[in-house]
Amino acid sequence: MCNAGVKEKPENGPLWRWNGVWEGEMATFQEYRTKGAPIGFAPDPRTAHECGDSRYLAIPFLDACMAMRLPAEGSKDQTLRPVDSSQVWLASLLGDTAVPAADFKGNTREAVWLPNAAVAHAWMEYVKNGTVGDSTPPSSPFDLKVVAKPDQGNEITWDAEADFESGIGGFIILRDGRGLARLPAAPQDQVYGGPRPLFQGISFHDTPEAPVPEMRYLDTSSHAGEKHTYTVITLNSAGVPSEPSAPATVP
Repeated sequence: MCNAGVKEKPENGPLWRWNGVWEGEMATFQEYRTKGAPIGFAPDPRTAHECGDSRYLAIPFLDACMAMRLPAEGSKDQTLRPVDSSQVWLASLLGDTAVPAADFKGNTREAVWLPNAAVAHAWMEYVKNGTVGDSTPPSSPFDLKVVAKPDQGNEITWDAEADFESGIGGFIILRDGRGLARLPAAPQDQVYGGPRPLFQGISFHDTPEAPVPEMRYLDTSSHAGEKHTYTVITLNSAGVPSEPSAPATVP
């Protein structure tokens, strides 16, 4: 999947930025597709050379391709399976609408190749908005612990699984069933590629910003001898909440 930012096109970006990436990817796509290779082109309308929110298209695309090609689980034959064309969707290059391959009216050897309907719908959203929406809740936090810190308050720590559809946007800490705090407390100063900030932040190269924030909160409003029950909720970057974690109290 070729994934150049629209702002890298010579007519859309400053000359000092452009280094031929857009034209290089376009030439690669056209050469490969002419020979029937299963390759797509997904221009990001929001970015130049930064990664932006490309992971939200890359992950389902790679998942679909691996599921198509990898040997069946437990099979002794480890040969890659052939590309399955029965579920393929196609789209016009630099267009924003994909259809099942059987319904495509143009030249298939010039069309964007998409492995199935789910990826095609994600692609259509991505080339229009530069991101892919997500309505599925993330997993609940786990391993929640509370420790009383003398003269400081209660320290709450937890762990959480990655949310591959849209990433973890933050956490809500609840005390006795009521909202106590939301992390991060303030948005990152700059988010490369658009409005989907992550709890860990994001660099130009799509890696977490250092220092990586801890899944930790100090409840300084609690006092010695008070008994409180805490839970934590994960928010993905689309703002969808998880179910609360299992509760924890001060031992």
